[in-house]
Amino acid sequence: MKNINYIIWLSMVFGNSTETVWKILKSYNSADKAYYEIVSGICPIKFTYNQNKNIKNISLDNANDIIIYCDKNKIKITCYLFSDYPKQFINLRYPPVVLYYRGDISCVNGKNITCVGTRQPSRYTTEIILQ
Repeated sequence: MKNINYIIWLSMVFGNSTETVWKILKSYNSADKAYYEIVSGICPIKFTYNQNKNIKNISLDNANDIIIYCDKNKIKITCYLFSDYPKQFINLRYPPVVLYYRGDISCVNGKNITCVGTRQPSRYTTEIILQ
């Protein structure tokens, strides 16, 4: 998972699915080059106050900590550069740069249904989803 830590850092600082993170990724050949130019202050892209605050407060060690945490907890990580990244996500305006998941991510490649809401669905909701 070469350079995934730089991609995770970018998603932590600028958001995982934002115009800014994609602008950065498209402007640079690699996430590590983007990281070094951003933290050294030579990146020509102008950032908001909160983004500059994140640049100062979020370190590459924080991204590495996420990788270690995921590894210990059997959480898999993929990103837009990897072959297992769901192809239909690329069609989104600003797809998530990084995905964290458990299980088989290839099941996302078929027909899908998403239910957003409570962590404690009613019996009716559960029955409808299972249908």
